[in-house]
Amino acid sequence: MANAETYFDDRPENAKQPRQQRKNLKHNLIMALISNAVLREMLTRDCISDLVDLMVEVCVHEGDTVCESGEVGDHCFAVETGKYKVVRVDRKTHQEYFQKFITDGSFGEEAVLSGSHRPFRIVACEPGILWALAKEDFTCVLKRHRETSAQ
Repeated sequence: MANAETYFDDRPENAKQPRQQRKNLKHNLIMALISNAVLREMLTRDCISDLVDLMVEVCVHEGDTVCESGEVGDHCFAVETGKYKVVRVDRKTHQEYFQKFITDGSFGEEAVLSGSHRPFRIVACEPGILWALAKEDFTCVLKRHRETSAQ
């Protein structure tokens, strides 16, 4: 996966920050993603730095579906800007139930870590920026650092 420092023309003006500020922001966002205390204890500073480098910026527009209910979690996301609606979808009736709005923090990490299906649909309510981390990248970095620390 490409380095996340790519700049997009359609990013909001407040998102065009100097490289070091963006790296610090991404580090804080990855820490928000790793809310599991046991997992956080396992990660070294180098491991976290590698995860930060693999996060990819995703620009979303109003109405974009970021995650679909029932899909396998292959990415987790940290919110930089924007507002996102969380909707639970009843699998039998396909009825949608509003759950909450997200304006910061993260989502999708549980599905990525457990390999389970996503229980919610996440829809952008306004233009925003998310940072995505692929499950494949996450597990590869963890495995590599586990092997390095065992030597």
